[in-house]
Amino acid sequence: MKSIKVIVIGFILAIALVAWPVEYTRNITAGTGFLLGGVLAAWLGIRRRKGARKEYEDDVRRYPGTTMMKVVWIEESVVERWEHQEDGSDRLRRETYYLPTYE
Repeated sequence: MKSIKVIVIGFILAIALVAWPVEYTRNITAGTGFLLGGVLAAWLGIRRRKGARKEYEDDVRRYPGTTMMKVVWIEESVVERWEHQEDGSDRLRRETYYLPTYE
């Protein structure tokens, strides 16, 4: 929760610096705001990547079974159905499913 607060406050500060109305410091504050936004975006990416790696390691630990199999056939099924939209219209939705056969 603390990191979310840091991210939100940082992005608000970055936007405020970019939109600073004082003319004689506009380039400096805008540059600082963009730099702060870039650093926060990089930090978010690194944080998300570490989280994804931990999730993967957890999955590997939980599901260690593997087997060598060969896909000999893939059956494709297309399902079409009408979906009712919020504006009152209907839209055709197509979903494709694949069922592999292993050897």
